[in-house]
Order: sequence, then C-alpha cells, then structure tokens
Amino acid sequence: MTVSTVNVCNNRVGGSDTLTPMIKNVPIYAAAVCLGGTFAGIGSTGYGIAGASFDANTRIPGVWSKNYTGGTSSGDVSGDIERGTFEFDNSVGAGDAVTAAYNESVLYAVNNNTVSISSNGGTRPACGICEGINAVNSKVMVRVGVGSLYSQLDYTAPRYIARGAVTTNHSLSAFTVATNTDGITYVAGDIVLLTGQTSALQNGPYVVGTVATTAPLTRPSWFAAAAAIQQGLVIECGGEGTVYGGSEWKAMCGKAQVVDTNDPLFTPRIIKGSAAASSGTLTVTGLTIRTNAVGLAMDFTTPANNAALVVTLTSGASSAGSMAITNGTTTDVMKYVITNW
Repeated sequence: MTVSTVNVCNNRVGGSDTLTPMIKNVPIYAAAVCLGGTFAGIGSTGYGIAGASFDANTRIPGVWSKNYTGGTSSGDVSGDIERGTFEFDNSVGAGDAVTAAYNESVLYAVNNNTVSISSNGGTRPACGICEGINAVNSKVMVRVGVGSLYSQLDYTAPRYIARGAVTTNHSLSAFTVATNTDGITYVAGDIVLLTGQTSALQNGPYVVGTVATTAPLTRPSWFAAAAAIQQGLVIECGGEGTVYGGSEWKAMCGKAQVVDTNDPLFTPRIIKGSAAASSGTLTVTGLTIRTNAVGLAMDFTTPANNAALVVTLTSGASSAGSMAITNGTTTDVMKYVITNW
C-alpha cells in the first residue's frame, strides 16, 4: 500500500486502557505535517515528525488524534497521540505481508499507514505488536503504545525456533533427514537451521517437506526468499542436538542483506564439547567462530594441569573455524566452551 497523504480513520479495536493514559501530548518538529489516524513518529530530536521522515531510529508510541502542522520552530505546536490497537494497511512487498502466523510479533512501519513483518534490513522502525488480521477488510490490527514494544519487548531482536542446527553441506531438494551433524531425525514440518552450506547464501532456516528417505527444504514465511534479512535475528534450537542442543544462533550480516542473495552469517552464541587429548593437544575443526570469540578449556582428568592449558581460536564463518588446546597431558579429557557473542 502507498503512504497516506490525507488523514485516515483507522478503527480502534477494543476498549480503552485505564492503566495507561490513552492520550499523550508531544511537541512537533518545525513545519512537519502530521496526519490524523496515521502513525505518530518521534524523531531523534524528541519532536513529532511526518511519516516521510521515518527511519530505523523513529519511535512510534501511537497515532495522531487529528491533523497537526508544526510551527516555524520545533515545539511551537504540540499534538495529541492516541495509544491503543488500530487497523493499518498490510504491505504487499515481497516477504513483507503480515499473516495470522505473526500474531503477537513485532511489526514495522513501511510508511505512516502501512505495516510489514520485515524491517527491510534494519531501515524501518518497529511500530507495534500484531493483534491479528481483520477478516472483513484485511486490515492488520496493531497494538501501539499500550503493552507494545516499550513495555513488552523492549525492542529486542526477533527470535524464532528451530528443532536443530546442521553445520555441514546438504542438498536443499533432497535433505537427508536422519544423517546430519547433530543426531536428530527430522520429520515433515520441522524447522532446521543450515549453517555450513557450500553456497553460503543458502544458509539459514528451512521447513522440512514430505519425508521419504530425504525431504525437500523450503524457506519459512518469516525468512522468505528475496526478503530482507532482519538484523540481529535470533534462532533458538531445541534441546535434542548432541552438539548444538539448546543453542542460540544470531544473524551477523550487515544492513540491506537479502535472503538467498547474501550469507546471513548465522553464528552460535556458545559452542561446547569434550574430547580426549592426543599427545597433550586437542584440535577441533568445523566450528563457526567469530574474530572476537573467547575460548575456555578445562582438564577434567588432571585438574592441576588447568593452569598450563592454552586455547587458540582460529576464526571462520560457516564452520570454517577451529580450536586448539595445548599443554595438556597425553590422554586427558578436555572440556571446552567458546563464546561468540
């Protein structure tokens, strides 16, 4: 949908909230044209701004109660902002459309009257929490200002769930569901996170399709092909995996990166494991390690040897990194923890 150039009547959904004042008065930026019923943006200077000035740092605590135009100087005019749940247009851009699957998820303002599931590579401001889709007019019901981003989510990065992570290359058309790096046998409908694809742009989450011996993999709706990759997106794995059970993976790519065009650079928060040393040295390869990662090792066979252990990390994305522990005794069992972020 296009940006609104006139005031609109976005229906309020539900009653008023007596715990939080429904009206907030804010000063308006010089000459800014703020339209009734559209998202009320607060810019970096603390003044109300017009929709055309929205950026990733804009705060949206409600909608303008009526039309306001800023004065000659910022703050000469002030306007009322209403909080609550209101209806907005749904974006039709690729990977943008809000569906019922996004109930209680963070939404982003495409413009002053349109919402999306995508931050467009971190360029759109978060605007509220999805309350569902109106079946009659297809408008998106958005909770703005009351129990929304500021009190409920505090602008945390979006978090999603995968059953497990796989750190070796796999076919997207014939994923072997029972042979992977973390000991999980996947079934149709599971989400699997691939992080070690030979073609790095294929990394990221997938939905497992109909299973024979193998299964096709397709992108989930929240990580759709050609959509902008949400910066800082976090995927949490379940507890089944032998190596990555209970792990968290964050997209470390920069702004304006696109699904299936750029590597999302999914990196685990913590890597842990144990193995027996060989000749006093333990080397572990195939790890996703960032340049600022920190490693810690413990000698559980001979604890008195811990003071002499040296951990050396070699960075490498998509399972291209490695760790070496030296100064151990010949057959001691080493346990290690690597923290990436």
